[in-house]
Amino acid sequence: MRQAIELLARRGMLEKRRGSGTYVREQPREIDLFSLAGTSSAFQEKGIQVDSHLLAPPKLIRVDQDDANPFSGGTAFFFSRINRVDNTPVLMETFYLHPELFKGIEALELEGQSLSRVVETNYYLKPTGGRQTFHIGHLDQECAAAMALGPRTPTLIVHRYLNFKPTDNAIFSILYCNTKAFVFSQQIGGLNHEK
Repeated sequence: MRQAIELLARRGMLEKRRGSGTYVREQPREIDLFSLAGTSSAFQEKGIQVDSHLLAPPKLIRVDQDDANPFSGGTAFFFSRINRVDNTPVLMETFYLHPELFKGIEALELEGQSLSRVVETNYYLKPTGGRQTFHIGHLDQECAAAMALGPRTPTLIVHRYLNFKPTDNAIFSILYCNTKAFVFSQQIGGLNHEK
């Protein structure tokens, strides 16, 4: 019995609390982080209601030097948003969009909207592919406050590059993921497309 409990604890199914006992651990919900249909659709596919709120509305900016950003040294439309589930911040996204391909996006209503749906409806574009890079980092003070995390909390940071028919890397985004409430995953063997 002790070995079975130890095995289940190692697998994360049980939680042992000193002086209190052993408890069944609630399994974190899993979200596919690389759905070309967008992060909002990834939550909806799991039946999870997500509230998306703009932190900074879209505006054309000059992009600072950053080797990871395909718009580095040039211009791009920039905006950021926070996604909450049950009032808990689970994902913060910053977006950089191609300045010609997405001209006029600053005039569109993005509050609470799926970016993939906005792009498809207003620009008649669907992503043709993309790539992501993953690393663990620490948030700056402003991002940590928005995510309700401590500034020294290790955070999953994802750089996402989306390609469209006329232009590769037309959308670049940085995702800051709160892994306390969700497991962020990625399908292997192909990209998920909206059905």
